[in-house]
Amino acid sequence: MQFHTILINGNREWGITSRELAQFLGRRHSKILRDIRVFLGRKSLSYGVFNFEGKTYRKNGQWPEYVLTKRATEEFLSQRRVGKCLTKLHL
Repeated sequence: MQFHTILINGNREWGITSRELAQFLGRRHSKILRDIRVFLGRKSLSYGVFNFEGKTYRKNGQWPEYVLTKRATEEFLSQRRVGKCLTKLHL
């Protein structure tokens, strides 16, 4: 998986969506969403504003997803103790 250009609150950043992250990790998207919410609960509000953005996507209805910056993805993965995956992310 590689990062691509995303928009976080109007700023261009390198990042991925929570759906892409779930697919990469081989986990259900709902579990990744839960883990991100827990992770954000441990961070300051300003950290979340500059590194995450909540969005929705349409596929048989409307569903939530997050857009994560590269920095947020790295920290999220290290907090989840799956650092071995970082090498696969081409960092």
